[in-house]
Amino acid sequence: MIWTEIKVLFEAEDIPSAIDLISDLFYGLGVQGVLVEGPDPEPVDGWGDDAVKGADADAVVAYLPRNED
Repeated sequence: MIWTEIKVLFEAEDIPSAIDLISDLFYGLGVQGVLVEGPDPEPVDGWGDDAVKGADADAVVAYLPRNED
């Protein structure tokens, strides 16, 4: 199956409420779950220097099956 990723980047003072609102929109489209991304805090010096960098901004991500709709 081929999937389409939809990612909504946002800035908000109330991050949990923004996540809920965006997630509710996705659930209304029939999405079964969402992924929430956020900027990672800076690691302690010397720890995780080779780690994969996290997200640059807060985001809610959903995957929809690709079809003609």
